[in-house]
Parts: sequence; structure tokens; C-alpha cells
Amino acid sequence: MAVFMLAYVLEGSELPNGVEARLESLVSQAGQASTWIASGMVVVAADLQLWPTSGVLESQTSVIVVAGDPVLCVDDVGVGRVASIARLGSKLLAGDRDVLAHCEGTYCALVVDLTRPRVTVIADKLGVRPVYVGRHQGVVYVATALWMLEQLADLPKRCDWRALAEVAAFGYPLADRTSYEGIYSLPGGTVLECEVGHVLSHEYWSWRHPVMNPAAEPDSQLQSVESAFQRAVADRLFGD
Repeated sequence: MAVFMLAYVLEGSELPNGVEARLESLVSQAGQASTWIASGMVVVAADLQLWPTSGVLESQTSVIVVAGDPVLCVDDVGVGRVASIARLGSKLLAGDRDVLAHCEGTYCALVVDLTRPRVTVIADKLGVRPVYVGRHQGVVYVATALWMLEQLADLPKRCDWRALAEVAAFGYPLADRTSYEGIYSLPGGTVLECEVGHVLSHEYWSWRHPVMNPAAEPDSQLQSVESAFQRAVADRLFGD
């Protein structure tokens, strides 16, 4: 399990003075922080050591930070958390987004190519592990916890009254809204890519694409659900 924060500069802007120290201060409240700096960006992460294996994988040219377990499946079989993180990172560093469709777990992740530099932020298919994104004066901020962006002085906080009304009515804001204007939760099945001073989001999975034949007989659909459930349990029976 890990937490992370990112500050990424859009084209024509600069990182605020001292932002590295402010990100480190916030992440350090969760655990021992590590920092990576490349042209136009700062990444700070901490592994909370809640799993037997680390959620941070780094080399001289890249950094991979994962909160949760991707449960990456190869030929419909889960490969374990350590192998999942390594394979997920290597594929995304090579520019292969198709690997995300084979991740069945609840997780969020940050993959950084320090040589380009390029950052890829991933929300799992259902958005169970939230990733929050804000933007101000040409800088994009990303964090795994809303309180981190709440306490970041570089990002102004203005109430989103629609979201607050939804919280009062339902107990939580709808869609990708948060209680603050300009800060949103990365939707499930979405990847955020930051490169060459630009930030783009892509949808890699959606409920709109059915996983079963809606015209199938009820017994057949029930059998498909049972088989999927049993496979999901088996894919998670790893010691790492």
C-alpha cells in the first residue's frame, strides 16, 4: 500500500517555489517519503508497508507507485502482486495501455518515466481507490487522498455548492465531483497522461461494454457470474 502526490507543470508555466518541500511535508504525515524530480515535475510517495511486498518499484529511469493490488491477469490467470506491479509498469513505460484492461483488482497507480519525462496516473476500473486531481496557474496536482490537496496551500479551495448539496442529500458527491471546485476524482476506468507540458485523460474501460450476452438464458448468465466469482477468488490467493 502506498500514497503519492504529483505536481506537474503545463506548457508555459513553472513549478511554484518550495512546492517540493510542501508535498514532502504532506506525504510524510502518512509515512516515510521518497522524492523524485524531473524536468517540470515533482513526485513524492510513501510505502505504508501494509502489504508483505513494497508498492514502490524504482530504477534509475523510472518509478512505479501502486496503492492496492492490480491483480493483473495473463491468459485469465492472476500473476500475483509483485509480478502485477512489474508487468503493469513495464507495459505502460513502453506506451502499451492495453495492459490496463487485464487488471482486475482495486488499486490506483503512478508510473513515471524519468527520461522523457512522462507520468501516467491510473484509476482502477471501478474507481474504488480514488485519485484526486486539481489544477491552478498552469500546474496539475495529483494525490491519493483528498486531505492532501485540502492542505496544499498552492491549490485554492472554493466550495462546490452542487457537490455539497449532493453530500447533504446522498452522503457523497455524484460523478467525479468533490466538495471543492476545480478538484475532481479521476473516474474509474480512466488513465491520466502527462507529457511535454500537456495533460490528457483516456478511458480504457467502461460499463457501457457488456461482459455477458444480455440475450443469454438466465441459467447461463448465473453460471457465468459464478465462474467469474470463483476465478476472481483464485486470482487473489497469493502470498504477496
